[in-house]
Amino acid sequence: MDALFIRTVNMSITASYVILAVFLVRLALRMTPKGYSYVLWSVVLFRLVCPVSFSSVLSLFNAKPFDMTAAQQGGGGIALEYIPPDLGYMRAPKVTIGIPAANEFISSSLPALPAANPVASVNPLQVWITIGAMVWCAGIAGLLIYGVIAYIRLRRCVATAVRLSGDVYESDRIPSPFILGFAKPRIYIPFGLGQREREYILAHERYHLRRKDHFVKLLGFGALTVHWFNPLVWLAFHAMTRDMEMSCDEKVLAQTGTGIAKEYSMSLLSFAGGHRFFGASPLTFGETGITARVKNVLRFRPAPKWATFLAAALCIPIIAACASNPAIDPVRIKPNDLYGSYRFQKLVYMCPLSSFLPQDGYRISYTLTPNRLMITDENGGQRSERITYEPSVVDEDTFKDEFMLSEPEPGTSFSIPDITEYTERYQYDLSKASANRRGWRLYLMDDEIWIASTTEQFIWSIYRVTRYDDIQPEAMGHLENIFEGGTRMWYQESYESGPPTDAPTVRSFEIPHSGRYRILFQHCKYWARAEEPVLPSGPAIYFGDEEGPRLIFIIGTGYITYVDGDRTTTYIAEESYQGMLPDDILMEFSQYEYSYENVLVPDEGYGSFEEVAYGFMNQLGQYWENMTPENINRITDFKVLEIEVTLTREGDDSIFAFSCTYAIKPVNFNIVTWWAGGGGGVGTGDLEGWIIRWNEVRLEHEDGFWRCTSMGTGGMRLD
Repeated sequence: MDALFIRTVNMSITASYVILAVFLVRLALRMTPKGYSYVLWSVVLFRLVCPVSFSSVLSLFNAKPFDMTAAQQGGGGIALEYIPPDLGYMRAPKVTIGIPAANEFISSSLPALPAANPVASVNPLQVWITIGAMVWCAGIAGLLIYGVIAYIRLRRCVATAVRLSGDVYESDRIPSPFILGFAKPRIYIPFGLGQREREYILAHERYHLRRKDHFVKLLGFGALTVHWFNPLVWLAFHAMTRDMEMSCDEKVLAQTGTGIAKEYSMSLLSFAGGHRFFGASPLTFGETGITARVKNVLRFRPAPKWATFLAAALCIPIIAACASNPAIDPVRIKPNDLYGSYRFQKLVYMCPLSSFLPQDGYRISYTLTPNRLMITDENGGQRSERITYEPSVVDEDTFKDEFMLSEPEPGTSFSIPDITEYTERYQYDLSKASANRRGWRLYLMDDEIWIASTTEQFIWSIYRVTRYDDIQPEAMGHLENIFEGGTRMWYQESYESGPPTDAPTVRSFEIPHSGRYRILFQHCKYWARAEEPVLPSGPAIYFGDEEGPRLIFIIGTGYITYVDGDRTTTYIAEESYQGMLPDDILMEFSQYEYSYENVLVPDEGYGSFEEVAYGFMNQLGQYWENMTPENINRITDFKVLEIEVTLTREGDDSIFAFSCTYAIKPVNFNIVTWWAGGGGGVGTGDLEGWIIRWNEVRLEHEDGFWRCTSMGTGGMRLD
C-alpha cells in the first residue's frame, strides 16, 4: 500500500505541473471557443491516471526551471519518480520535485535513518509514509461513499419523474435540468419550461450525450477521488466541469444563432435562483457555474475560421508537450565521440580486497571502438572485450550502493568517491560482469573520464584516464600514414642494415584498422631517434605496404625503422621504456598467424561429419607446425586423441559442431595461448612433455571448403 501511495503522489506532482500549465494556456485561449479549453483537460486526466508516458524533446519538462534527471532515473525514462519507492528505507532519504532549486532544501529536511543499527532501527519517515497511506485510503473511501449516497438520493428524488418523450423526463422536484445515468442516461428537466426554452436546453443536454461527457465526468471524479489530497486537482475538476458546460452552451448558440443569447441567459439565471439542489451528485450534469456561463453566453460570437485554426494549432502541441516526459538524452557525449585511446592518469578507487594499487605513471591503456574495449597492460599484454554502449545518469545513492564497504576509511584509495561535487554525472555500461569475467563501465564526471571494472556484486576499481591522441610525437604520425589506405603485417626472415632486402615473405595478413595498435603505439613517446643508421640484422616484422610507407620492427631489439620512399628514419627505445615494441608486434603477428580462421579444408567427399572433423583438426595441427619460426605459438608435434560430434542441424549438412581432445608439443611450453580459457592440461605417460587440450569447434561449409567459425571452451551453439 505504501508503494501505491508513493506512486500516486508521484503522478499527482506531475499532474500539478500540467494543471498549472493548462490554467496558463486557458488564459491565452479565453477569447476562443471553450471547446479547446475543455480538450486541454484530457492531458491532465492522462497524467492523473497513467504512471508512464513517452519521451519527447517538446516535453513541458524540458523547459526551465525543470530538471527531471533525478526523477527519470528510477522510472527508466517512461515514468517520473520524484519520491523513490524505498524512501522510508533509505539511510539518507532524498527526493526531487523536478526543480533543482528546491530539491536540496526538501531532501535536507527529511529525517535520516539512524546510523547506529540501521537493520533494527526504523526511519521516522517510514512511519509517516504508512500513516499517509492510511489517511489517503480513508479519503478515497469517504469520497466514494459520498458519491454513491448522493447518486442514490438523486435517483430517489426523480423516481416520480414523468416521461416526456424518448429519454427526456420531467420532474417537479428538481430546480434545473441535468443528466443522470451511464449505461442508459436520461435527461431530467423541471416542469414548466416553455417550448422554445425546452428546445435549446435539450439541445445542450443532448450535446453532452453525443460527446460522451457522462463517461468523461465519471473518469474525472475517479481521478479526483484518488488524488483528493491535491488541491490543484479539485480546482482542475471544477474548471473542467465549467469548460464542459460552456462549450455546450456555445454549441447551442452556434446552431441556433446568437439571437437567443438573452433568453438563454435568463433561463440559466432562473435555474440559479431556485432552491439549493440538496440531492446533486458529482456524477450528474447540473447547471453549475451559472454566473460565468451567463457572461460567456452574452459575449459569445462565432469565431472566424482562422481563429479556430490557430486555437487548434496551439492545443495540439500543448497537449503533446504536457503528456510527454523529457527526452532521454542521458549523456552529452555520444559513443562516437568516445572512440579513441586513453591512458591511466590517477587512481580514483580500489576494492579493499585488491592486493594491487597502481601508482602515478602506471602504464595501462584503453582503446574504445564501436564494439570493442581493448586493454593493454604496461608490459604490452593485450586483451579485448566485446562491449555495447548503454547510457544512463549516475544516481548518487545507487552509486554508493555499488561499493563493497559502505563506510571505508576516509581519505584512502578504498573510500567511496564523492561525486556530489560534479554537476554532470553520466555513465556508459560497456559490459556486464560474470562469475569469471570482469564487467566494464565508463563514467563521465563533468570534464573527467573514469573507467571502472566491476564484479557481479560491486565495483572493483576506478581509474581516471585521459586521451593521448594529441600527445604523440612523429612516430604516431607514421602509424596514421600507414593506415590511410589499409595495411598488412608480414614477417621477413632477415633484415640487413640499410634498405630492405628481397628476402621472401612467409605470410602476410590484412590489418583492417589502426584502433587496436594505437594502444601499442602510445609507447612511441618513449622512442628516440637513433643517432646512427646502423641496425642489427635479424628477423623482422613489417607493418605497412611493400610499395608504400612501412614500419620495420627488428625482433629482439628496441629498433624500429620507418620507410617512406627514399625517406628512412630509425628509432630506438629509451632506457625508461621497459618493454620492446618489436616484441609486442611479434605477439600481434603470432596471433594473426596462429588463428584457426586461416585453415580451409577442401570438401573432398568426406563421408561423415566425424571424418570432416578429423580432417580439419589434422590440417590445423600441420598448420601450427609450419608457422613462422619466430611465432611464439609454434608447435613441433600434434595428435588428435578423441573427437565427438555434438551438434547438428536437422536437414542441414553445411554446419555442425564437435568436441575434440588433442595433444600438442609447443616450442615454448609456457605460452599463455595454450593455457588460456582452462583448455590445457599436462600430459602423462606417453604424452609426457605434451599439453593436452580440449576444444569445442564449429565448422561451416562455404564455396567448396569447410572453415572454422568458432573455437573455444565456453559452450557451443549453431546459431
